[in-house]
Amino acid sequence: MALSSRLAAPAALALALTALAPLGAAQADAGWTHRRADLAGADVVPGPGDEDGDGSAKLRLRDDSAEGELCATVNLRRVLPPTDVQLRRGAAGRNGPLLLSLEPPRGEAVFTRCFDLDVELVREIEDFPERFHITVHDEDFPGGALRGQLRSGV
Repeated sequence: MALSSRLAAPAALALALTALAPLGAAQADAGWTHRRADLAGADVVPGPGDEDGDGSAKLRLRDDSAEGELCATVNLRRVLPPTDVQLRRGAAGRNGPLLLSLEPPRGEAVFTRCFDLDVELVREIEDFPERFHITVHDEDFPGGALRGQLRSGV
């Protein structure tokens, strides 16, 4: 009986820690809003974009201070290395002004970058993601290889 009591306490502790693990991840992500864009050549305006390429951009935004913060993770497939990846204002089907270059590392198809941004701009992206899009440019498609509208979600 003593043996089973000694085993029960560590097992209960392990179970409790396993149950709490998601809380640690949630706390680390507290205060962040998530937006994403699915990138496709067919969405480039005016086009044509890279019909074979695709990708995704995942944005984490925080506006809990005097400055806002944006962290972007971009994953590109079947395109040349990007010459630029941009956050732009503009609804679906419309081009808009450049707001931020995400500064892709030379030759990298997957990267993460973080930037300080005006807190009002961060709040607008959080509240109205459909007003913004991500464009990917490369040597074959300097006017745009891929594009995707922002939307809510991870």
